[in-house]
Amino acid sequence: MPELPEVESVKVNLEKRILDQTIEKVEVHHRGLRWPIPHNFETLLEGKKVKMLARRAKYLLLHFEQADFILLWHLGMSGRVQIVTPKELTPRQAHDHVEITFYSGLKLRFRDPRRFGAMLLVPLKELSCFSLLSSLGVEPLDNNFSGSFLLELFKNRSLTLKAALLNQKIISGLGNIYVCEALHCAKLSPLRLVKTINHLEADILVKAIQDVLRRAIIAGGSTLRDHRQPDGKKGTFQYTFKVYGREGEQCLQCHHVEIKRILQSNRSTFYCARCQK
Repeated sequence: MPELPEVESVKVNLEKRILDQTIEKVEVHHRGLRWPIPHNFETLLEGKKVKMLARRAKYLLLHFEQADFILLWHLGMSGRVQIVTPKELTPRQAHDHVEITFYSGLKLRFRDPRRFGAMLLVPLKELSCFSLLSSLGVEPLDNNFSGSFLLELFKNRSLTLKAALLNQKIISGLGNIYVCEALHCAKLSPLRLVKTINHLEADILVKAIQDVLRRAIIAGGSTLRDHRQPDGKKGTFQYTFKVYGREGEQCLQCHHVEIKRILQSNRSTFYCARCQK
């Protein structure tokens, strides 16, 4: 599933192409995504001009001029946004469920083979209390995200570091890949309980999280299977993984102990038992 860097890089890519563009036509070929696309979806979007793109956790938010709603877009596990120029236009594929055509001739296609993605129209007045957004935790790239802030979030919790960082109600947008990478960068074990983390370790962890995320965004995210930029390019951060997917390989920090893989809540965790304490 795309994590914060993948969604942010898609947002940045789309901003360059569709900002200030007006929608001419919307075609829905399959309404059965994670939540059904409403039947007035097309008529509400047609004629709207894209005013702003934002990201909240793993969601894309498209704002429009003179509209009292936004388009909330989640890519799901296999979803991909494809932008196509008139010269590049090819026949629609079986899993291209939604197509948005702009007056400029550009076309957005949402391809989602597993149909776990979502495209929802959310009234602006309901945005702050909308169920998918209201329970989300702090953005890890926000200016107020600090070691002290993190310790407050961890206070009175009996969770491992891995579980706490994956909890979207505590910190939003982090997924398995970047939690593994950040913990290795911070030299903290995923098995540590959050209540054992001190101020210095919290500062180091926040810096590691932000550093890993920023580098991943610049790299266009990680393409392990489905993720692509709207222009079709793959992300390249997977070529710099220090622990994720490297079970049995040498640790790039200590050069001695092999990277281990364990299961935590039925999810693979990769770490170095020597470096990460």
